[in-house]
Amino acid sequence: MAARLLAAVLVAGSLTSAHAEAAFTRYFGGGNARTDCMLVTDVAGTARGNAARCTDGDPACDGDGAVNGTCLFRLRVCLDATDPSLPHCASDVVTSAVADLPPVEAALQALAMPVETPDTCTVDVAVAVAPGRTVVHASATMASGHSDRDRLALVCRRAAPPATFATIQRKIFAVSCATASCHGGGAGGLTLSTDVAYANLVGVEAANPAARAAGLLRVAPGDPGRSFLLDKLTGMLLADEGAQMPRVGTALPAARVDLVRRWIAAGAPADAPF
Repeated sequence: MAARLLAAVLVAGSLTSAHAEAAFTRYFGGGNARTDCMLVTDVAGTARGNAARCTDGDPACDGDGAVNGTCLFRLRVCLDATDPSLPHCASDVVTSAVADLPPVEAALQALAMPVETPDTCTVDVAVAVAPGRTVVHASATMASGHSDRDRLALVCRRAAPPATFATIQRKIFAVSCATASCHGGGAGGLTLSTDVAYANLVGVEAANPAARAAGLLRVAPGDPGRSFLLDKLTGMLLADEGAQMPRVGTALPAARVDLVRRWIAAGAPADAPF
């Protein structure tokens, strides 16, 4: 079932500045190749594909840039478009154009018909879509008697939930570190089981003599550069600072290391999201 849709024609200045500057991506809508250029839809900040996709809060494509349960797409409809990717589409005179989404329809009806000038576009329209998809149907009729009937899905994806230290415990320590033979059993003087991991890391001097002499803490809140935990995970170690962790299996993916880095940079909160 299509997601609940909120839609309105907004002044461009009401969008965030980042979104207002985003480049438009052109969608042809899947009509006949000989007429598909007669009606196209441009959507700001999205990537070319079979649908226009955005994640709630992504400033590139979500016009308000906020995680608020909707993606605010900015789009416009252009008639008699000129595009080298459609070499078989011949220019024609557009005598009428309609859409099933009220604000898009209103923008189309504001254009003076017939349209004889190539690349005639509507004003920008802001369409808020709740997580899920809404399909925009539009069509143009030409003086030749041909028509171009298009459909474009606007897909809004939910934002990922904010991370906390519990996320790090679940995704990293529990999986790669806190095994019985390693830091679940106190290897190297460090235990990373759920009940003690935070207290054993934050603000605690590094046990490695060289790291401790360099003034490193296991985790220095707000200072990834002084946090030995991050050095152990990235492998950015001096010769006398031991080996990269985890010792068993492959190194952590870059996204998980970055999760630790962001947590430290945010002040290494115990419970607050970062």
